[in-house]
Amino acid sequence: MKNSLKRITALLLVFALAIVFIPAGGPGAAYAGEGEIDASMNGESGVITWEEYPGAAVYDIVINGNYYRSFGPGPGEVNIFNCIDEAYVDGLVKKASEYDIIISALGSDDASIATWSIQVGHEPNVDSLGALNFSSGVVSWDPYPGAEYYVVAAAYFEELTPDGSTAFDLDATMASYGAEPGHYTVRVKAYDDNNKLIAYAMDASFYEYTAPETEYGEIENVKIDENGIMTWDPVSGVSGYYVGIDNEWWDSVSGTSYDLNSQIDYCVKNGYLNNSGTHTIIIETNSPYKYYDWEGKHTHFLDNKEVETLFRYYGNTRFETSLKVADALKEKMRVEKFDCVILAFGNNYADALAGSYLSANAGAPILLVDSKQDHIKAVQDYIKKNLVSDGTIYLLGGTAVVPDSAVKGLSGYKVERLGGNDRYETNLKILKKAADIVPWYSYRLIVCSGTGFADSLSAAATGDPILLVRGTKLSDQQKTYLDQLKANLGNVFITVVGGEGAVSKDIFAQLKSYGDVYRVGGSDRYETSKLFAEHMFGGASSAVLAYGGTFPDGLCGGSLANALGGPLILAANNKTVSAAEFVKAENISYGAILGGPALISDASAKAIFDVAANAKIVVK
Repeated sequence: MKNSLKRITALLLVFALAIVFIPAGGPGAAYAGEGEIDASMNGESGVITWEEYPGAAVYDIVINGNYYRSFGPGPGEVNIFNCIDEAYVDGLVKKASEYDIIISALGSDDASIATWSIQVGHEPNVDSLGALNFSSGVVSWDPYPGAEYYVVAAAYFEELTPDGSTAFDLDATMASYGAEPGHYTVRVKAYDDNNKLIAYAMDASFYEYTAPETEYGEIENVKIDENGIMTWDPVSGVSGYYVGIDNEWWDSVSGTSYDLNSQIDYCVKNGYLNNSGTHTIIIETNSPYKYYDWEGKHTHFLDNKEVETLFRYYGNTRFETSLKVADALKEKMRVEKFDCVILAFGNNYADALAGSYLSANAGAPILLVDSKQDHIKAVQDYIKKNLVSDGTIYLLGGTAVVPDSAVKGLSGYKVERLGGNDRYETNLKILKKAADIVPWYSYRLIVCSGTGFADSLSAAATGDPILLVRGTKLSDQQKTYLDQLKANLGNVFITVVGGEGAVSKDIFAQLKSYGDVYRVGGSDRYETSKLFAEHMFGGASSAVLAYGGTFPDGLCGGSLANALGGPLILAANNKTVSAAEFVKAENISYGAILGGPALISDASAKAIFDVAANAKIVVK
């Protein structure tokens, strides 16, 4: 886990300010479609109080269009005079005689559901604290009469000075926040014993921070005893660490020991981790300029009881299998219903595999359909039970592959078709829609042949955009898409899957104009799948097996593999070596098999995952 900026401490300013006030106006009308908060203001003290608004999760205060602070649910109270003084000192508003105040109630989805507004007549009047003095990275000032404590603000932080001191070590604090080098504005604010801002000082350019160089290294002497207690040597100058399990659970640790077994038990019981037995463990330093890390494996089952760790998902047809995989995805996502579902043609592969990026961004399963009424009915029944009432149904491809009848009779849902003149145009429409749902572009792009399924099956597990290509050159539409990616990202990391027979050397050369290009290709699809897993999924603790001879069982498996955080690896009863090599190298014993045992038998799956011959494979 990379270090993140620490949260800024919010000061609660809820006490009265003894200033006579004559309001300049009354409560404003609520915005269209919103309710109105039951609020009132005491004109003399400047205290605004409000009653709880049904469904409100948080209340925001906005001064002259600038967000100031938030309050939790329930009734609230704030001294708006103090807030205006604070906002002025912090540079959020200019000095004026009147200010527009809006209190907005937000629901759990952060949408505004009710407001209250008023014009407040108040002119900020905060005393000067005097000159700030800077020496060797420390700022100091003269004591201010009546000051109970002081707050120093610079860059990303607001911090109380220790024990009311009139000096503050800026360099040390900037380093703890990982600040970039440069000149910073420094504000020092004095508060009385009623938490009222009474004086401040600001220096806009004098303080220059020089950040130290980042030091890299490896955490040494990591040991895990028989009870699962992990210890390691301390890193000089580091006071804290992060410990990660399967890249799903992270803890901040102040010392140099951690109870892995107890934490794994907790995470498995509460659905944060799979009971995979073998887990990937990462330790990282919690220091912006000392990045030391360690990665390894640890085997532990819930309550020390080894359980079945292999699961098979299959139905009588590929269409039923897609519903089984959707249920597994829902369980992994820990949701009762999906917000979106994706319908793709079950008798070909291109649209469903291109849809893996949309699936990852929308958190949506891919359900297979064709024109047969029994397949359509099964999918519609699933949608009615497992899609929220106002959810979205995406149709991949034109009506020739996913007919309009697939959604006929379904009411209350939003339906959007993503289809072009061919699979390549459809591919681009899917990628653009996925980027609209998650409004930032993936920095990685996978490029696969549009005339074969094998490489795209493996690529679907990444949740990254997959660009399907053919022939010896990119189309004009594909170039436009890549130009947009480059414009947004500056550089794209492009992985080409398959040899030159799949993606030509000419296309490979053209891709170099858009970013760093790397080709993954083996002697056959099975070795290519293993090499791709090594390239993209180092440190994985789970894997999904799909039959490499044909596409049906693996079509929907990319979304499940992505949710599990592991690769989708191609295998067959007579093609197990490559998959087994990856699983053994990563010490993986937890995973899933897509489809029935005729294509990947129980014996083949157990051999790949290196579990006991009498181990049970759970059929879903």
